[in-house]
Amino acid sequence: MQAINALAAIHTITFAFAGQVHAQVPRRATATATIDNGVVKTITIEDKGLDYEWTPNVTITGGGGTGAIAQAFLTKYSIIDKIAIVAGGNGYTSPPLIEVGSPLKPHGPRTTVAGATVINGAVTAIQIADAGVGYIIEPLPSVQLIGGGGSGAVATARAPATDGALRSIEVQAGGSGYLTAPQVVIESPVALKNYASAQKYLS
Repeated sequence: MQAINALAAIHTITFAFAGQVHAQVPRRATATATIDNGVVKTITIEDKGLDYEWTPNVTITGGGGTGAIAQAFLTKYSIIDKIAIVAGGNGYTSPPLIEVGSPLKPHGPRTTVAGATVINGAVTAIQIADAGVGYIIEPLPSVQLIGGGGSGAVATARAPATDGALRSIEVQAGGSGYLTAPQVVIESPVALKNYASAQKYLS
């Protein structure tokens, strides 16, 4: 608890109003989801959060289904004013839990998160929800398209930006027979895998 309080204190912003000093502490945004026919249809922001340093990732868990992916949008006022559904997933029997990332920007490598679009049984596009960080030009990360009832879809990551973010994945072959969007599994940055190996060794 002391560590958390210390961290909040570091990021506390003070401002004066009518002769009084007030503290503004970063606050995590919250949201809820609705489903329709097993698919996540809407995500409603309940609390826009406060003092975000970056565009956070959005984690969707529970509800009995899989494959739903969403992307948060950050305003110039450092709050989250929109969460867009990148992929609705399938098999949800109840609304899943929506967790928005911390306002404090994480440090170190992070794996890219993306979702697929399926039209007429074929994968037509890959949308990036979180570009990640820590990627290098070589080797490029592998991209797997898993599930969805079809086969033959192939996607390739494009070269990352100079900041190490992976912002583009190109569909090389759409495949066929997809009933739902397949899960997009992107290889983690080399630095992240090295870090995980080191942690395992030290433990």
